[in-house]
Amino acid sequence: MSPGGLPNGLTTDDLEKGRSEIRNRTIARVFKTLGYIEQWGSGIQRIYDLCNLANVKRPVISESGDFVDWEFKRSDMTSKTGGAIGGAIGGAIKNTGGAMDGQIDLTERQTEILELIRVDNKISLRTIAKILNINESAIIKHLNKLKEKGALKRIGGTRGHWEVINNG
Repeated sequence: MSPGGLPNGLTTDDLEKGRSEIRNRTIARVFKTLGYIEQWGSGIQRIYDLCNLANVKRPVISESGDFVDWEFKRSDMTSKTGGAIGGAIGGAIKNTGGAMDGQIDLTERQTEILELIRVDNKISLRTIAKILNINESAIIKHLNKLKEKGALKRIGGTRGHWEVINNG
């Protein structure tokens, strides 16, 4: 439950469509500079994507007077690949298999990273590190291994995106 209604006539439907209204431009600018905001109006869709990845129902957003309420449902916390999502989402992802079935042998962390990139192919190193609760240098090492194994390719530079080539 969050005190304060939605700003400027914004509705819950507007939120789901990615519309955003900034209440305090100074704070928003600081958060954007610090990397806490990646793109205006993208947060709710990212929450929905992560819920989908974790096999959890979408949260229900409702507004009542001067409160906005988010209701999250619990689930069995399994991903679409059959393993439990790790890190901040809970549990550990099982290994995806090995060479005998024609798949690339990936570690649990590498599988988690690929799952996150599937949800958002422009996801930042900082966001991956926060979700998985490991440092950015470890993420870089895993990304390099994924590229070496042919499971992942970077398209463009810092403003580019990731392409999952082989899901392991």
